[in-house]
Amino acid sequence: MAAKAPSLSEALTSGFLTCTICLERLRHPKILPCLHSYCQECLRKLAGGRKELQCPECRERVALPQGGVGALRTNFFINGLLDLVHPTGEAEPTCSLCPLIGQEAGRPAVSRCLDCADDMCRDCASGHRCSRLTHLHRVVAMKDYLSGEHDEEIRKRQALQCKEHTGEELRFFCTPLPAGAHLQHPCLPLAEAAQARRPVIVELLAGVEETVQVIRAGRASLEREAAQLQVREASIRDAVEQACSRAVQRLLAQQEEVLAQLADYVKERQKACQALCSDLEFQEQVASSTVAFAQKVLGLGREVEIVSLEQVICERLRHLQGFSWEPLATRLPCLEVDAEIEGSGPCLFHLEFREESPTGVPEGPKEEATKGAKKKTHLPCLEVNTESPTGVPEGPKEEATKGAKKKTHLPCLEVNAEIPTGVPEGPKEEATKGAKKKTHLPCLEVDAEIPTGVPEGPKEAATKGAKKKRRKQQQQVQPAREGSQITTLILRGCLHAVAPVPAPKVPGTPLLTPKPLFSCSFCVTIPSDKKCPLVTGLCPFGSGELLVADNQNQNLNDVAPVSLATVGSKVAFTAGSCLYLLNGEGDLVWQKALGQGQASHAVAALGGDRMAVCVAGQLEVYDLEGRLLEKIVPEDNADRCLVFLANHKDGFVGSDWYRCSVVLFTRTGQLVAECSEEQLGECQPGAVCADTMGIIYVVLRELNKVVAFSPSGEELGAFLTAENSIDRPRAVTVARGGRFAVALSNGTVHIFRIRYQGK
Repeated sequence: MAAKAPSLSEALTSGFLTCTICLERLRHPKILPCLHSYCQECLRKLAGGRKELQCPECRERVALPQGGVGALRTNFFINGLLDLVHPTGEAEPTCSLCPLIGQEAGRPAVSRCLDCADDMCRDCASGHRCSRLTHLHRVVAMKDYLSGEHDEEIRKRQALQCKEHTGEELRFFCTPLPAGAHLQHPCLPLAEAAQARRPVIVELLAGVEETVQVIRAGRASLEREAAQLQVREASIRDAVEQACSRAVQRLLAQQEEVLAQLADYVKERQKACQALCSDLEFQEQVASSTVAFAQKVLGLGREVEIVSLEQVICERLRHLQGFSWEPLATRLPCLEVDAEIEGSGPCLFHLEFREESPTGVPEGPKEEATKGAKKKTHLPCLEVNTESPTGVPEGPKEEATKGAKKKTHLPCLEVNAEIPTGVPEGPKEEATKGAKKKTHLPCLEVDAEIPTGVPEGPKEAATKGAKKKRRKQQQQVQPAREGSQITTLILRGCLHAVAPVPAPKVPGTPLLTPKPLFSCSFCVTIPSDKKCPLVTGLCPFGSGELLVADNQNQNLNDVAPVSLATVGSKVAFTAGSCLYLLNGEGDLVWQKALGQGQASHAVAALGGDRMAVCVAGQLEVYDLEGRLLEKIVPEDNADRCLVFLANHKDGFVGSDWYRCSVVLFTRTGQLVAECSEEQLGECQPGAVCADTMGIIYVVLRELNKVVAFSPSGEELGAFLTAENSIDRPRAVTVARGGRFAVALSNGTVHIFRIRYQGK
C-alpha cells in the first residue's frame, strides 16, 4: 500500500528540520549516505579529526572524503525547506528597494515579490506592478507570506544557482557527466531529467515499502510469540506455586505435629520435675533445721541436757540420713532429619524443552522456498509424572526432522511424582528406559534408639546399626555449621527444613543488580499543548512530584527548556544559552547568560543551595543568587562535551558526546571511571541518572533500552528494554522511595520500582 504523500507544512513544522545532535535548527546541513542530515559543525565535532564517523541514529560508519566533513554532500533539499522557515522574534521586515532609489531606509514592508524575493513598501510595490519588466511578477501581501500561505508557490519557484555563472539558474542536466565541463555533451532540461529518474526511485521505494510491511508483520508475529510466552509463563508459574504451596502445607503440618509432640513431652517432664523439686526442697528444709538444732544442743547444751536428748536426736538423724528418692529419667529431645538432603539428591522440579508449531512469520515478497523446515520456537510447558496429576496440558509433539534445525530452547518445568501436589496431570510422555528420579518431602522423625525421653513412634524398617551409622555421618557434618542452635538433623528429600544456620561467608561483596517492577504510567500532555510533547528533562520535586521539561510547547516562561533540576525549593533550568531560576510558585527569580561553547547545557543540583551547569567541557557552579562560585574541570577535558548530567554520590555522571562515553568524576574533577563506547553497544549515550546505591542508568535511545552500571563503572546489563513497554526513551530520573521514571518520545512517562538482586 502506497504511503501518504508528505505535506510541506508538516515538514516545516515537525522536527524534520531539527538536528538531532544539537537539537536546534539545521545549519549548513550535510547529508550522509544513510540519508540522515546534520549540521556541518556538529559532524565536525563528532568526527573529532578521525577519517570516518558513525551516524548517531543508524550507527552506519561513513568514510570521510579528502576534504573532511566540509566535502560531504550538501543537502540542498533541506536548504530549500529552510528558506521557507520564517525566523521568529526578529524585527518587522523593511523595504529593500527604498535605499536603492535614495528614499528613507527602514520603511515597513507590506508586500513581497515572490520572483525577486524583495520586501517592498506600499509605494515600491505599486511601482513594481507598473514596470514593463516586472508587471508579471507575483507580488503578495507580507502577512500572507509570513503566515506560510504561499509556501507551496515559493517552493515551486525556488531554483539553484550555477556555481560558475553568477546570477544564472541551473536549467540543464548533463547526461554523461554530473560535474566538470559539459561542452558538446548531450543535456536535458532539469524537468525532463527529473521525470526520467523519478520511475527508478518510485520502483525502489515500492520495494522498500514492501520490505517494511514484511518487517512489520514479522515484528507483530514476534510480539504474539512474546505474549504467548507470557501466558505460558503464567500457567507454569501457577502450577509451580500450587505444587510448592501443597509441599509447604505438608511441611507445616508435620512441623505442627512434631512441635506439639515435643511441647507435650516437655510440659509433662517439667511438671514431674517441679513436683520432685518441691519434695526435695521440703526435705532439705527439714534436714537443715534438724542439723541446726543438733548443733545448738552440742554447742550450748549442758551434759545432762545432751544425755537426755541423745536418743531422740540420734533417731531423727538416722531417719534423715536414710532418706532417698528415685531420680527422674531426664532425656533431652533430639531431632533427626534424613541426611540425604545434604548431598546431591533428586530435585523437586525438572527442566525440559518442548517444540511448538512454527511461528508463522510471513515470508517476504521475493523469498525463495527453503529446503529445511522453518525455525521453531520452543514454548515452556509443565510436565509431571503420571502418579502426580498437575493438569498442565502438553504441547503438540513435533515429528523428528531429517535436517538439522536451529532451535531456541526455553525452560520447561517438570514436577516429580512423589509429591501429592494435586495439580491435574497432562498427556503422558513416551516411556523412558530408566526410572524417573523421585523427590521426597522432608520427614521429621525421632529415633527410638536415642534416649530422648520422647514417646517412641512407629519403628522404621531400618536396623539399629543403620540408624547409628546415619547419626555418625550427621555428627561428622555438624562441626562445619558454626553457630547452629540445634542438635542433630536428618533431612529426607530435597526440600531443606533446617533450623537456623548462618549462611557461609563469601569473600567479597556481590554486585547489586537492579530489576524494574512496573508501578504506573501517565502522559504529560496538557490541554493547552499545541504540539506533541518533546521531553528533554525530568527531575523529582517535593515529596512525590515530577518536573518535566517539554522542549516543544514552551511551558516554562515562554521558553523551550532543555534540562532542569530541583535546587532546594527552587527550580533551575536551561534554555538555549541561558540559565534560569524559578521560585516555588513558578516566578522567575533571575536568568543568566552562559558561554557559547555548546548548543545545549545540562544542569544538576549540588546540594540544596547550588547548581552545576555544563559549559564548554567544564562545570560552572552557581549559588541561588546567581554568583559564579567555582569551575570544575574534569581530568583530560580537552575534547569533552557533556550533554547530559546527573548527581552521583559525591560527584557527577555525564554523557560525553564527543567521546561517546559515560564519565564519572568527583566534585574536584578527579576522574573515577569511564564507560567506553564498546560498553555502550557502539551507541551514543543519552540521559543519565543514579540511585541512592550509586548504580548508574544510561539511556541508549538507538537500542531502545536503559542499561545499568555499578558505581565503579562495571556493566550490570539491561535495566529496561522493549519488553518493559518502552519506546525510544528520552529522559530518566530516580525519585524518592526507589522509583525510576523514564519519559518516552510520545510524551508518556513510566514509573518503575527498583528491586535489587543480591541485597
